Amino acid sequence: MSRSRSQHRKRKGRHHTVRLARPGTPPGVLLPSPSASPAQIRAVAYGPEGCEVHELSLQDLSRLDELHSGCAVLWVEVIGTGDAELLGQLGAIFEIHPLALEDVTNAHQRPKLEEFEEHQFLVLRSPTLIPHDAGIPEVSCQQVNLFLGSDYVLTIQQEPSEAARLIRERLQAKKGRIRGFGADYLAYALVDATIDFFFPILETLGDEVDWLEEEIVEGRRGDALQRIYALKRELLELRRIVFPLRDVLAHLSRGEVEFVSQGSQLYFRDCYDHSFQVMDVLESVRETASNLMDLHQNAASQRMNEVMKVLTVIATLFIPLSFVAGLYGMNFNPEASPWNMPELRWRFGYPMALGLMAAMALGMLAYFWRKGWLLDAPPTPRLGPRPL
Repeated sequence: MSRSRSQHRKRKGRHHTVRLARPGTPPGVLLPSPSASPAQIRAVAYGPEGCEVHELSLQDLSRLDELHSGCAVLWVEVIGTGDAELLGQLGAIFEIHPLALEDVTNAHQRPKLEEFEEHQFLVLRSPTLIPHDAGIPEVSCQQVNLFLGSDYVLTIQQEPSEAARLIRERLQAKKGRIRGFGADYLAYALVDATIDFFFPILETLGDEVDWLEEEIVEGRRGDALQRIYALKRELLELRRIVFPLRDVLAHLSRGEVEFVSQGSQLYFRDCYDHSFQVMDVLESVRETASNLMDLHQNAASQRMNEVMKVLTVIATLFIPLSFVAGLYGMNFNPEASPWNMPELRWRFGYPMALGLMAAMALGMLAYFWRKGWLLDAPPTPRLGPRPL
């Protein structure tokens, strides 16, 4: 398989993940991905008085009740979805529905909110931008599974999240108001931090659009078309994430979800506004990227027109020269008639023919110059101030 075809299949698989379960598999069966990393467990128990962070193993899960007993909120963070036994024990401890656990292992879910009797199940997509030295940065999104209960939050994801790290540091440093609120506010903080990471990614992609626009106008990019398609593909990937996320946040901000207090609804409403801002910026960048295709075609047409203009001028100059050369190449015998090219016997006949050709070419060039066909007409200087 060629390198380009292999890269195409790899990139295609990133956007179209295949389910691991075979057709006919019973619902609720946990089938972790073979590439999933082993699980790491971190428990953060906090309240207004303090915050404790504990690294746990599979055997330490029985201590969760003990850790939670002295604190108002328990946040269990699981990194890695490759341990089906761990997921099963977490499901038993927090009374998680088997279908929700199945969605955790199938890391291709769109952002959504599912309501259960014991908890709320929220699926997020956390974006990360992977830079490339010779190409458009690639948007990589991992699934973040968040379970919200009355006094706990359980997050399960494949790789460590920068948003979760920032919230954990705020809890340990007693920054903000998270310690004084319940588990629903912690869920809001995690969602808000995840949404905030969309803005620098969109800013980077917007800079790529502006830079690519300058390269196309100046004609310095030979692979502009490939880069435009790559950029549009990454923007489409972000759009697939933001659109369903906006609907989820709208549902959370309307006060129809259990375990979300009225005070936290206002903060989720703020997240809802941020999602609209992300959508506005995203659509603006996508529209500009779509216009790059027209700009590329117009620039290519303009460069082709410049080439055709030069070739047309050259061809036009050689038409009369070819006529003169063809006329004197007919080889009529001057001895047969005095009218058969008498200048062939003239001493200066050959220099005269060359001079005639040069005079015709220079005269045509002067005519083209006066008409402005050789160069673009210079801008007309403005005389006097601009009228009001």
